[in-house]
Amino acid sequence: MTVPRSGQRLWAVRHAPTASSGLCVGRFDVPVSIDPATAASQLQQTYPSQQSVSRIWTSPSLRCLNLASELANRTGADITIDERLWEISYGRWEGRSWRDLEQSENAFFLSWMQNWQNVAPPEGESVAMLEARVRAWWQSLTSTCNHWLIGHAGVMKALGVIVEAMSWEVAMAMPVEHLKWRSY
Repeated sequence: MTVPRSGQRLWAVRHAPTASSGLCVGRFDVPVSIDPATAASQLQQTYPSQQSVSRIWTSPSLRCLNLASELANRTGADITIDERLWEISYGRWEGRSWRDLEQSENAFFLSWMQNWQNVAPPEGESVAMLEARVRAWWQSLTSTCNHWLIGHAGVMKALGVIVEAMSWEVAMAMPVEHLKWRSY
């Protein structure tokens, strides 16, 4: 993986697994299946660097924020909640089952599935919009400290596009496991 800028390293991890199988979940808050204390212990044990963390970044989503807060308490690192780190917004589709969307909004759903790079769900955002806000966040990072990001799969896929010059097709095929460190 790419080291972003001289003296800076970003270590990112996706939040704990959720109990949301079959649901359209972007910004919709869903509970995690591993409590923040257990997840934080696991992450501290598997952190692949000797460098301490200076700042922990998180989305406002509780599935990220609760874990980031636990890690900040354990490490003494500053925590920053940043709205640019939200998962992609699915708008009106949030919290609904994919099966229901396919049946009740079939024409638009199929259009979105065929042109997901350019089309946003109703009242949601496109991957280009996601990429733009994650890029703005990435460019705002200081180069003098070690950052942690507790984030979402969509944000990490956007980082793959931004930092590693992946195409969106490659980034979307890239698995982003829960509670596994990635460096950028």
